[in-house]
This record gives sequence, C-alpha cells and structure tokens, in this order.
Amino acid sequence: MRSVLLFAGRSSLTIGFCAAAMAFLIGGTIGALAGYFRGPLAAVLLRITDLFHTLPAIIIVLFSVSLMGSNFWLQVAAVALAIWPIEARLVYGQFITLSEREFVLAARAAGLSTFHVIFREILPNALPMVIVQVALDASTAILIEAGLGFLGLSDPAVPSWGEMLNRGQEFLELAWWMSVFPGMAICLAVLGFNLFADGVTEMFNPRASGTPPQLT
Repeated sequence: MRSVLLFAGRSSLTIGFCAAAMAFLIGGTIGALAGYFRGPLAAVLLRITDLFHTLPAIIIVLFSVSLMGSNFWLQVAAVALAIWPIEARLVYGQFITLSEREFVLAARAAGLSTFHVIFREILPNALPMVIVQVALDASTAILIEAGLGFLGLSDPAVPSWGEMLNRGQEFLELAWWMSVFPGMAICLAVLGFNLFADGVTEMFNPRASGTPPQLT
C-alpha cells in the first residue's frame, strides 16, 4: 500500500507541477504582452482571457479530456488550459503596476531594449507574486487531477491518488484505508502548497500576514 501510494503521488505531483508551469508559460506570456504593450493587443488578449475565465475549470478539463483523451500529458495540458487565466490576470496586473515605477521609466528613457525592460526590470520584481500563484495553481491542479481520477477519467496506465480513490470506493467497508490514505495524501499536498504560498507572501510582504515590522 505504501509503495503504491508513493508511486501514485509521483504522478499526481508531476501533474501539479507541470500543469502549473505550463499555465504560467501561457498565462504569463499573455499577461506580460497585454500589460506591457497595452492598446488593441491588450484588449484582444484580455477578452480571450476573460472568455476562458468565465468557464468553470472542471468544465474546461472535462471537455478537453473527452476531446483529446486521458493520456497523461494531454491531461496535464487540459488542466493547464483551465487554470492559465488566473496567471494571465496576475501578471497583467503586476506589469501594469510596475510599468509606472520610476526604475522602469528610467530604463525606457535610457533607451534600453524591450527585452531588457521586461526580463531585467519588471519580471524580477513581479516574481514573488508569481511564485505564490504558481504554488496555488499546483494545488488546484492536484485537486482537479484527483477529481478526474475519482471519476475514472484519468490515464488508467498511470496510477494516481485520484485513481486510487476510484478503486478504493469499491472496498470502502472492507478496506477503508484504500480510500482514506490517498485522500489524506491529497489534503496534505494541497495544504503544503498553500502553506508554502503563505510563507512566500509573508517573506516578501510581512504586512500582508499582519506581522508588525521588526525595529532594530
């Protein structure tokens, strides 16, 4: 049981990490382009983002899985497709805010390239918030994957915590641990990502956690 739980955890965590990373690449790129260049390009990109954002994530995932299949990497892509709008909105907001800061205006006035301004001036300052959101996206991806596995829609060739829940429900009265332990693993993984996100937030912004600044 322990070895199966650990092996299934590798699949669930891989989906969480990969889906969150893919969502950041998609959403981060769209948000950065919209926030930096603005104008008609931003309007089009934000309308696309809003279109995806209005649809429930589980609906997007179920539609994508039914259309593309339940292959492991297609499942990762389906989950990323459902959560990227949050990343896009976050990065867009950060770029709008940071673009008006003095150091960015000075970099533009100095004639530095767009690449330099984005990747050397804006993005490093937006990174703390991005890290927090990626961690939250990973926890969301794990929950979505668990839901797919429980419904029997995950890749049957790759065991996961959700798939273990699906198999364990048939033996709930005789072997309760087959469902309880995977459920606990999901809860602990999601809790861990959320605590990590809280820790990063507190590290870079102590006021957000209500911690008074230390006077020396």
